[in-house]
Amino acid sequence: MLAIGVLVRDIALQPALLTRLADFPQALKEFDRVTDPGSFLIAARDIANTGWVAPGNMWVVRLWPPGFMLLEGWILRLGGDSIPFIGVLLVFACLAYTAMLVLTRRLLLQFTNSFAAFALPLIPFAFPFARVFLLEPAGLVLGEGFAIAFFVMGAVLLLSCSQNYRLRKAVWAGALLAASAYFRSQYELLISFLTAAAIPFGIWYWLRTRRSAQDGRAHAPGKNSAIKAMAVSLIAAHVLMAPWRVHNYLDSGSTSWVHTQQLVIRNALATQEELTKMNAWFVMEGGGDLACRFEPEYCGKTEPSLFYKAFFKNIIPWYHAKAQLIGRYWFSSPENLGRLIYPNTTVDIIYSGINLLILALTVPLLVFIRRWNGAPAMYWLQSAFYACFFCIVTFVQFEARYFYLIKFFSTVTFVVLLAVACKMSRSAVRRISLDAAPSLDETK
Repeated sequence: MLAIGVLVRDIALQPALLTRLADFPQALKEFDRVTDPGSFLIAARDIANTGWVAPGNMWVVRLWPPGFMLLEGWILRLGGDSIPFIGVLLVFACLAYTAMLVLTRRLLLQFTNSFAAFALPLIPFAFPFARVFLLEPAGLVLGEGFAIAFFVMGAVLLLSCSQNYRLRKAVWAGALLAASAYFRSQYELLISFLTAAAIPFGIWYWLRTRRSAQDGRAHAPGKNSAIKAMAVSLIAAHVLMAPWRVHNYLDSGSTSWVHTQQLVIRNALATQEELTKMNAWFVMEGGGDLACRFEPEYCGKTEPSLFYKAFFKNIIPWYHAKAQLIGRYWFSSPENLGRLIYPNTTVDIIYSGINLLILALTVPLLVFIRRWNGAPAMYWLQSAFYACFFCIVTFVQFEARYFYLIKFFSTVTFVVLLAVACKMSRSAVRRISLDAAPSLDETK
């Protein structure tokens, strides 16, 4: 991991790894792909100086959760303006992804040999987007790589716990899911979808247990482990997320994780002239202004009901407009983090095509592993994850980096599903061979 972050540069004009914090604002001007890191630094300086964000800068933690700002503030407090903070971020990122690789390897060892368990988790990092977004300076300063690491670790621990239930492991899975939400708000939305998806899974589990009892059959203990792991991890995640909800309620009277929903609605109802004045080109280019575009009489208004009314009145052209954009963002160059500024190459198209193939192959694999004890947890994760991103794709403007999590998560889950499917195939072949082998009496 450290070698990738230090030696590999998949895109040009990135901030230097040893950039001092004092020089970072100038480096950020030269690196014009994103502006979020500048906002994070405002809050981080306040945290380093006073322990929390100044009242005049509270808008930062209303748009983003505080995890990454707290990390940057801690780094700044320890090292001051002279610290090469991107290099320090790389060290922390390497620790996080090394932990993710170790946990994934331990899970895979239940299904495959030690070499495959070591090599398979490295596959996601063969793609340039993963290296840029997670380990190179361009992505490190965004902080989202930490959220991805925590979320994937939580998912892997959950799957491991569904094989062999341990209360401590389930609590840690929930803690890691909560940590991802503290670094990026979309993971709070993911946890909300996991919570919603748990309801039908809970009903299914209750009906299945009841039917087994009526038939006089013992309920499969393996499935029990998966359901218990799901329940405990969700409870742990919500308990650990409660302090930030309480903070937000005391600060603004709302328990919402962040206030970006209002910003999305305001942008969607804004005119092109208003968005141009705000330099919000990414909103118009990414299909974030569809409400005003389809219902001109709603333009300039801010009522959330008008946004949803515009969607339901124009649902077919709305999705048609999104469908016209999604291919461009999926196959974009890894040089693009927000807007599609840089054209893609043939190599970029090939890599993204492989990502799309991997995503498609998870479907038959999910069907094949349905008898696996961890299948309920895997189905739960998959259904909530893609339902959440369907919602994001529907209502939020596209940005290139939004698709990087889908590519990374689908590759990790593909690796796990492949290992499980291979073991189940070997077991099935072994059973068939034993059934087909002639008995001792038959050979006499």
